[in-house]
Amino acid sequence: MIGGDEAADLAVLKIDGQGLPTVPLGSSADLRLGQPVVAIGYALALEGGPTVTNGIVSALGRTIQANDPVARCARTGCARTAT
Repeated sequence: MIGGDEAADLAVLKIDGQGLPTVPLGSSADLRLGQPVVAIGYALALEGGPTVTNGIVSALGRTIQANDPVARCARTGCARTAT
C-alpha cells in the first residue's frame, strides 16, 4: 500500500508485475436490459465529484435532466440519454 484515505475507504496499491489482466471498457450502445454494469463518472452532477457504482440495466431510452455547474451547458441544463 502506498497511500490511502480512511474517510473515503480508499487504498492506493502498487503491484509489481507484467501482463496483468485488464477489463475492457464497454459501450453504452451495446447495453441490454438485465445486463450487469459498472458505471464510472460524474452522475447527475452530484456533490462529491466522480463516482463508481454497479447495478443492473433496468431501462433504456430514458432522459434525465440535471443542472451541472461544472459543465458547459450549466445555464440550459444537461440531458443524458441511455440508448
